[in-house]
Amino acid sequence: MTCQLEHVDLLKANLIEYEERYEMCKRENLETVAQLERLSGEFERLKTGFADVRELKSGFEDGNYSAMFLFIAIKVEIETLREALEQAKQDRDRLRADVDRFRSTIEGIDAELDLLRASNRNLCQENEKMAAVIDRLVFRCNSLF
Repeated sequence: MTCQLEHVDLLKANLIEYEERYEMCKRENLETVAQLERLSGEFERLKTGFADVRELKSGFEDGNYSAMFLFIAIKVEIETLREALEQAKQDRDRLRADVDRFRSTIEGIDAELDLLRASNRNLCQENEKMAAVIDRLVFRCNSLF
């Protein structure tokens, strides 16, 4: 019985730990969503600026150095945003994997708890039977004396 109580305590501790991890995953997920929204906004801004880039490119071809500088700056910004988007995608995938592991762990804990409940029911039934046997023995002993 003591082992089962220790096992239940261990499962409770695991559940608390996984709940904390889940909350952390939720926070990280919100941060990732915010980052993706920010990056989406940046890409939208860049998309609407492609006409300007075309103009800059034509200025670049004409030898306009300010246009060349702006064009290069935009290319650098695009590359930076691509890298940030890739990092955000990796973070999202990692968070999804963490959530899947969390769900799997919770399912395992649920299965363990179900087994412990069944074992507890069996032990209660056995205790009732043993209590009945002890009562009969005590009654017999008392009736002998």
